[in-house]
Amino acid sequence: MRTVRQIYFYAMAAVALEVAVWALVDLLSTTLAWRTVGADAGLLARGLSLTLVALPVFILHWIPAQRAAFRDEEERGALPRAVFLYAVLFVLLVAVVQNAVVILDRIFLDAMGLSAEATLFGSYRKPATNGIALVVNGLFAAYFASVLRADWKTNAPSALPGVRRLYRYLWVTYALGLLVAGVQQLLQYLASLPQLYLGGPVRQAWLANGLALLVLGAPLWMFEWRRVQQALVRTEERESLLRLGFLYFFSLVGAAIAVPCGAIALALLLRRLFGEAFSTSEMLGQLRVPLSLGLPAVTVWGFYSRQLRVDLEAVGDAPRRSALRRLYAYLLSLFGLGATVGGFVVLGATTVDIALGNVVWGGAMRTRLCTALATLASGLPVWLLTWTPMQAEAAAPGDAGDHARRSLTRRIYLYLAVAGGVLGTMGAAGSLLFLWLRALLGRGELPLAPRVFDLLVWLLAFGVVLAYHAAALRRDGRRAWSALASRYVRFPVLVLDRPDASFAQAVRLAAEREAPGLPVHVWSVPTEPPQITADIRAVVLPATFVLEAPEPLRQWLQGFSGLRVIVPDEPPAGYLWLGQKLRLLPDAARQTAQALRRLAEGQEARPAGTPAWQVVLYILAGLGGLQLLGGLVGLLVALLFRFWD
Repeated sequence: MRTVRQIYFYAMAAVALEVAVWALVDLLSTTLAWRTVGADAGLLARGLSLTLVALPVFILHWIPAQRAAFRDEEERGALPRAVFLYAVLFVLLVAVVQNAVVILDRIFLDAMGLSAEATLFGSYRKPATNGIALVVNGLFAAYFASVLRADWKTNAPSALPGVRRLYRYLWVTYALGLLVAGVQQLLQYLASLPQLYLGGPVRQAWLANGLALLVLGAPLWMFEWRRVQQALVRTEERESLLRLGFLYFFSLVGAAIAVPCGAIALALLLRRLFGEAFSTSEMLGQLRVPLSLGLPAVTVWGFYSRQLRVDLEAVGDAPRRSALRRLYAYLLSLFGLGATVGGFVVLGATTVDIALGNVVWGGAMRTRLCTALATLASGLPVWLLTWTPMQAEAAAPGDAGDHARRSLTRRIYLYLAVAGGVLGTMGAAGSLLFLWLRALLGRGELPLAPRVFDLLVWLLAFGVVLAYHAAALRRDGRRAWSALASRYVRFPVLVLDRPDASFAQAVRLAAEREAPGLPVHVWSVPTEPPQITADIRAVVLPATFVLEAPEPLRQWLQGFSGLRVIVPDEPPAGYLWLGQKLRLLPDAARQTAQALRRLAEGQEARPAGTPAWQVVLYILAGLGGLQLLGGLVGLLVALLFRFWD
């Protein structure tokens, strides 16, 4: 109930606060206009009414929340309160920065003698309104910053560190967006200089907008990035999945923008090489957008991919480090594979049309051919540079090759490629069959119609993708089974159990499914230990045996040099296991067999650790969550400015 109450009070306080802040801005700006040049009474009434309604609602919810936090230190460090404070502070400070950008933009536009309509956003607002909004949001932000500083002084367990981490990376994202947008505007201005037909005011507006964004965005990004880098002295910051998720996000977004922009620029160059007549000025005009977007994207891609490599090198667990590195490589490889297949299909269809004389060579055909070549030339290097090292890693002998072949990321990639190949070939084959059957029934064109050759190109492209990746899957399976079978045989284990041996038999059956060939021996305590000639590598025993083991078993365990795997079971009277979730017998046996399999394969089996496949799924979910979060933040900012208007 406490958590539900906290969520209610802080959610209502957040909504009322935002309404009150912008209503107060509206009220003050309308009052200023009333005193100077006169204003609409309706605007004044709206600002006054919203202020008088929203401000009391905020106070009625914020004061009880503050009182509860002062009475209880645990309440002060609760997750709903931490999310509220950092979210409110972020929204208020973003409004401060946005209004500062508008003010700077208007200063630059006025200096260039341009109209305020060229402002990036808020062109219909008066400069005084921007100043009022900056001050009001800044005052509220200062207040909540002081509340946060007071909350940080508590010694109780708190959610503040985790929420602050997210808060800082959101600022890095926002500041990077300002910086990239500013660089894009300046590059667009520089690329437009040779274009005589483009009016001077348009170019100067790009210059003013770019300078305004850059003046605030560059120092803000440097400050925020330096702050998150300095925080890496703490272990929890270095090992944070959130940091890895953001690094993946920045790198992949940079690649997703840079590669298409590079393809567009290359297509324009090829069109001129193939004889399209346009001047250098016209060519720069068409290159203006892809270059102004592509160059910052390449920089972001290079910077954050390098930082990602540095962070991954610092991961101590080698299998986990390799899994995280593979995730990045396979995501890029999938992107490059899609661009390669798309470029090949368009190129093949275009080549067939030209060879058969179905089309007349001209501007449209030239553009189509150059676009296909540029797409292929942009996607193929990305796929080769990422896929080739992964193939070499999977083909390597030893433990590294085994882990690479059996990694979840590689299997997902291969199955996605196979699924894409199946769907593509199925669609092409179905369309071909439809055309032939319709022709045989006398209801359509001849089977050698141009459409047939296009479908054959489609079938060839996706058929190659399917055959190649299906062969890679089969090859991985053969190599993995051969390597694992030899490992399992060399890892005998001993399972200790009570006379009924129900747990041991369940573990034996689970091990046959998880690791076929793994030797499992059983010792039913308190009988004499069995005569085992193999070198036991691990012994599995219920946790109660640690407390109530008979003397022969205790002495045997003391002399055992291998690994002891303790499985939580029902504690005896007077004992309580904390931090352990008791499982049913089949679940406990399956979990034990999985741990033995990982040990036999040379992996770590840490109960408190996070498996690499879960890390991969967390990061994938984080990438999607970051996109959703960015959309929600953008929607919130848009709604606030719309309400302000």
